[in-house]
Amino acid sequence: MQCYEPGSWLDTPHNWTFVVDGREVLRILHDYDVLAVLQAHSHVYERIELNGISFITTGAVAGADWRGAFLGTPEGYTEIAVSGRALTSHYRTYGFASVNLQPVAI
Repeated sequence: MQCYEPGSWLDTPHNWTFVVDGREVLRILHDYDVLAVLQAHSHVYERIELNGISFITTGAVAGADWRGAFLGTPEGYTEIAVSGRALTSHYRTYGFASVNLQPVAI
């Protein structure tokens, strides 16, 4: 998130949208047979592959709180399927229409 969130969000007393010790986390994960890291609550769908691990961030089903696309991600959820060591993810939106549309642009 840090690379594309609004600059004003970085000025907080704590880093609430990103991991500050990411390199250490990657070192720990490297010692295990990790297939994927699943994370949420950012309202953004993102999937990256790093060192053989999928890092999947899913959007949020936020109901009445949803006010339009958030950094390009519409309201929705992620379906994840695992078969052996193969993992697929698909982001699904369901056409929610806000009565108070206020999308957050990139």
